[in-house]
Amino acid sequence: MQQVVRAEGCTLLYTDTDSLIFTHPEGVNPLNLGPHLGQFTDEHPKHDIIEYVSGGAKQYGLKMKNKNNQQAEHDYILKVRGLTLNYDVINNQGLRYNTFKQQVINRSESTN
Repeated sequence: MQQVVRAEGCTLLYTDTDSLIFTHPEGVNPLNLGPHLGQFTDEHPKHDIIEYVSGGAKQYGLKMKNKNNQQAEHDYILKVRGLTLNYDVINNQGLRYNTFKQQVINRSESTN
């Protein structure tokens, strides 16, 4: 984590026990990636993360673009602690990336 914080042009966005989400200048990753214990891996190597939203600890969403197919629709990741993103939650309760993002924005605006 300190490597990211101290690296020029990098911004740490999210940390958890075994993961980091951060921005960095294109082509300049301050972390050494590798397959071994104690090394970091790129969980989405075929995608560029173009948007990130967080509602707090263990609550985040990613909007991603496929690096090899710029014409493809965006892919989304939504992680919410304590919530299984099953058919009911997604379709009947309407929790998707965009609704999560809007709830975070609305909550942020209401506390200012």
